[in-house]
Amino acid sequence: MASKPLFQQNTFIFMVSRPADEKIGYDAYDSFVVVAHSACDPKLFHPAGNKVAYDHDNEKWVWADDGSDWGPDDWPSDFLSLVCLDIKCIGRARHGMESGEVICSSFNAG
Repeated sequence: MASKPLFQQNTFIFMVSRPADEKIGYDAYDSFVVVAHSACDPKLFHPAGNKVAYDHDNEKWVWADDGSDWGPDDWPSDFLSLVCLDIKCIGRARHGMESGEVICSSFNAG
């Protein structure tokens, strides 16, 4: 019986950060590490993980289960800010990791 390869072929691990020149206040995320299929996907993931989803029509974060307003202004939500996020591929995902799975995040508590 052949063993399964250790890493998935088309799934990667990305570091997502706010631009270096952006001033980040308290009670906000500055970066996170996430599993995704391409460098475009992480821009539409939230550091809080899969409990939050992006509402494209209203350019805001909402609760994934019912679509109600997420509330905290802890991560960029307007399209221009999302496009300016710094995305770096830092590795390949192991089997069993799902796209959108947040591995870790950095939150500046206040």
